Amino acid sequence: MKKNILQNLEIVIMTRDRPEKLSRMIDSILHFKNEIGNLWISNNSTTKDTEELLKNKYPLIKSVHRTDISAWEHYQIIANEIYLPFSMILHDDDYVLNSISSVINSPLSQA
Repeated sequence: MKKNILQNLEIVIMTRDRPEKLSRMIDSILHFKNEIGNLWISNNSTTKDTEELLKNKYPLIKSVHRTDISAWEHYQIIANEIYLPFSMILHDDDYVLNSISSVINSPLSQA
């Protein structure tokens, strides 16, 4: 029986003060959001723009707002909050291609 590894995948998007880039990143993931185990945003922004974007355009995606931490501290906090066996910590200026689902599932589903 073929396994869907994406159900064990947690994707966290780190963001800071770039709501336009974050929106592009989220949109690139939404086409397979229902396949993955967990998707959430860790927002280290200093303005309200990102919070407003998330509240208005992506109300169903969990987000956590953090303040006054460095990029490295931000990453460490996220790494400690991941609970699924597989994870991807991405940044707001990344972009996920449509083929990611088959790329991840193909080799790992054989295990």
